[in-house]
Amino acid sequence: MLVSLFLSMTRQQMTLRGYEMSEEDLQVLTDAGLIEGDEHLRWFSSSGMFSIADEGSFFTDRRVVSYETINGELHRTSVEYAEIDDITVKEPGTVLDFTLISVTPFHSMGFSIALS
Repeated sequence: MLVSLFLSMTRQQMTLRGYEMSEEDLQVLTDAGLIEGDEHLRWFSSSGMFSIADEGSFFTDRRVVSYETINGELHRTSVEYAEIDDITVKEPGTVLDFTLISVTPFHSMGFSIALS
């Protein structure tokens, strides 16, 4: 019983197009300073346990962003499209049950985004 209650209270991994995002969720991203006022969200993915504020990744019309909250502190990585050297996409298969997108900027460490 407690397990099913816990699972019903937690969020599942989700990947949405920007226009599918609720106004409430968009406001969470804006309030956290993750989306700038003139940006347009294209794709969003999160497996945040209780809220999209916990963890997520998204693509806007200008950049790619990945973020997570650790011990109450927001950590983010973002790169403008003009700064990207390479993007690698690994489709779901026998090892992965999600799509893995690896983003490699020209002058900094890369990061990966998992999309379900």
